[in-house]
Amino acid sequence: MILPSQRKKQKEQQTIDDFIFDWNRFSIDLWWRKRYNIPFGSPQHRRANFIDMLIEYRETILLYKKNEFDDENIIVDNETISFKDDVKMTKDEIIEEYENLDLSQFDEKE
Repeated sequence: MILPSQRKKQKEQQTIDDFIFDWNRFSIDLWWRKRYNIPFGSPQHRRANFIDMLIEYRETILLYKKNEFDDENIIVDNETISFKDDVKMTKDEIIEEYENLDLSQFDEKE
């Protein structure tokens, strides 16, 4: 039997999980954060500008197509950029990683 408090916690967790998956539909933001190793929701991420991310993404594709881009870790396939060291994760693995995330490390120091 699930207690009401457990049901509420499950619903809150599902809301957070849904937000994360919805946010990551902005694949350029995800690409940019991965490229610069910037955690989701960190102060640096919150200061980021999506237009600048988009321009950098397009620039990377265009320079790669002209053989003027030399980052060996990036793969460009048509209009999509990925990383050679990409690790595919299941939804359950992503949720587990999220649940174990320590957000206190991203608190701004005064």
